[in-house]
Amino acid sequence: MKNKTKTIKTSGTSSGTQKGVNINVFERFEKTKVIKKDLKYSSLGTLYSKESWANLSTSLFCNKNDIKHIQLKSIVEIFKKEIDILCLTPSQLRQISFLNKKNYSVKQLTLGGEYSTQEIIDLSLIIFPNARVTHVYSSTETGDICSVSDQKEGYPFEKFSSFIVTETSITIDDIKLNDIWCLVDDRYYFSGRSDCIVNVAGKKVNIEEVERKVIGLKICKDCNVFSRKSKITDNILVMDYVGETEKKDMKKILSFHLEKHEIPMLKKVESIKLNVNGKKNRVKK
Repeated sequence: MKNKTKTIKTSGTSSGTQKGVNINVFERFEKTKVIKKDLKYSSLGTLYSKESWANLSTSLFCNKNDIKHIQLKSIVEIFKKEIDILCLTPSQLRQISFLNKKNYSVKQLTLGGEYSTQEIIDLSLIIFPNARVTHVYSSTETGDICSVSDQKEGYPFEKFSSFIVTETSITIDDIKLNDIWCLVDDRYYFSGRSDCIVNVAGKKVNIEEVERKVIGLKICKDCNVFSRKSKITDNILVMDYVGETEKKDMKKILSFHLEKHEIPMLKKVESIKLNVNGKKNRVKK
């Protein structure tokens, strides 16, 4: 393992372009956390692609702690298999919530790959009432950056004390990421990615911020807001959504809560499709 290098592709969910990142597996293994022996975890389940950083990270964790790594085929299996640790993206967690089931066997739930809002954290505590819920900030380029288990959205100020945070990026170990973080009081909150800010008719729009606003209105079960190129307005916003609300009623509600240039074209769908890494795609052609 010492000299082994593995190329992992980033998800490309916001820019549409996947980058190949060379990872020294030995170095990542050395940095992998060793859990306390009294926790007695014996199995870890994931729904990640085998080629993703998240899958490599969890595999290294299992190897270091002598835990069985279970690659689940669907969210339904979460309620059929005995799993001590479960690793999910927030988008996967939301889809699990549609099953209206609870899992009492999971002892540790780790959320990563996307930002965990307070709503997602609260939902996790309902579905997995016996689990310690942790949300992780991580990237393919840097690996795991920081985590928190205090059941609150965002990360304490001190977690970012050694990073360079600007209005458009964050630099970690000399690696610049296009993540936008906002400091409120003593906590950092995720605002989106700089490549998720698009121009719509001369106005800057944060795609992820629009999506969080819509989900916060509780007028649909789930949605995915993304951009498409337009010859007239540079970009247009499109929203796939799952729910009972008809498009005409949805548009009327959104007109009261969003700016005119933020209102997306609507498409009612049966489910939000996730990529192989369990994330939503922000860019579509």
